[in-house]
Amino acid sequence: MKTCKKLILVSTLCSVSVAGAATGTLDGAPLLCAASKVVVCSEGGVCVAGMPEEVDLPRFVSVDISRRQISGAWPPDGQRISRVDSMQTLEDRIILQGVDTNVPWSAAVDRKSGRLVATQARKDISFTVFGACMPK
Repeated sequence: MKTCKKLILVSTLCSVSVAGAATGTLDGAPLLCAASKVVVCSEGGVCVAGMPEEVDLPRFVSVDISRRQISGAWPPDGQRISRVDSMQTLEDRIILQGVDTNVPWSAAVDRKSGRLVATQARKDISFTVFGACMPK
C-alpha cells in the first residue's frame, strides 16, 4: 500500500508539472493534483481497478516543482514527502522519475490537458495511477 501511495504522489507531481507547462512555464508555483483511478496488476496478469481510497492512497497531493517534491497525507501515517530524482520536459509531456523506499516510479503528464499517468514497479506487482493536476 505504501508503494501505491508513492506512485500516486509521483503521478500527482507529473500532473502538476503539466499544468504549469500548459501555461508556458514551470515557474515553481505550488500545484494540486487529484488521482481518479488506480490499477493494480500481479505478475500472473490479474489486474484490479479501483479508487485511490481503496488502496490507502490520498485523493489529492501537492507538488513543489522548484524543490522537486510531492507531498500528501496518508491515513494513518500522516504527511509523506517523495523526491523527484529526474524531470524532463518534452514537447507534449513532462516526465518525472524517482526511487522511493527502493521502489522505482515514473510519471508522464500531458502538457496541454494536464492528464497524468504514473507507474510503480515492485518485484511481483505494478501500480498505475490516472489523474490530473492544476495550479494551486
